[in-house]
Amino acid sequence: MAAAEAFHAAGWRVLAGARSGHAALMDKGFVPVQLDVASAGDVADLRPLLEGLEGGVDALVNNAGASEDGPVW
Repeated sequence: MAAAEAFHAAGWRVLAGARSGHAALMDKGFVPVQLDVASAGDVADLRPLLEGLEGGVDALVNNAGASEDGPVW
């Protein structure tokens, strides 16, 4: 979140992908995007959105992941 806030403070348009909490993202000045990285549909919907942005995308920061309990082999 700190990187997104710094980019926004520098005048960048920040799109914030999230599964929920979109109103809080808007309150920070971000453009919320429905995104669950574990959802193939959400990920597929993201591409045309990004390709359609005027001015394109200057940077992409991935701060998402998934975890599973159990041993790592």
